[in-house]
Amino acid sequence: MKINLPKNDPRNLRAGSFRGERPGFEPKQMKNSRGISGTMSRNFSEAGDRTQDLQQKLNRQGGSQYHWTNHVARKMMQYALSPDRVKRVVRNPKRSEKGIAPDTIAVMQPGKAIAGKLGQPPTWKEEIWVMYATRKQSKVKTPNLIGPKKVIITAWRYPGKSPIREAIPIPNDILEELKNIKY
Repeated sequence: MKINLPKNDPRNLRAGSFRGERPGFEPKQMKNSRGISGTMSRNFSEAGDRTQDLQQKLNRQGGSQYHWTNHVARKMMQYALSPDRVKRVVRNPKRSEKGIAPDTIAVMQPGKAIAGKLGQPPTWKEEIWVMYATRKQSKVKTPNLIGPKKVIITAWRYPGKSPIREAIPIPNDILEELKNIKY
């Protein structure tokens, strides 16, 4: 038996459910970068605030070695990656490749390595990737910049094993020098 309730009755679940107009829900008035006002849900604007707060916190804590973009702050929340985990991938990668964007480097570490059987290499079910660019040190000497700064662009989890792409090219003269060095 179907009961038809009046549209303004609070027991009517369909009342006001069109385009997010739930009872007790008031969209937040916002202005975008061009000054055009519109409505935005509270959750979306709060997530943006949390992302900016995280980015500012990362740039304060990162010291002089890292600069964190707003994009990587969002991706770290999405993939549940901590700043220390991202830094560990950058410092000690299992594999490094040329990044998709120009002048970037992509590095990878396995998520959880599973020990292989005797004589077999370890396997893993996911990979953690980080893409970064190295910013050259400015000509003006500043006391807080020591060496080149790494701009962390993005981070992501890849399910399974990714195919091996082209490695970072090493100039021939440096390769010859490395071969001549006796350890």
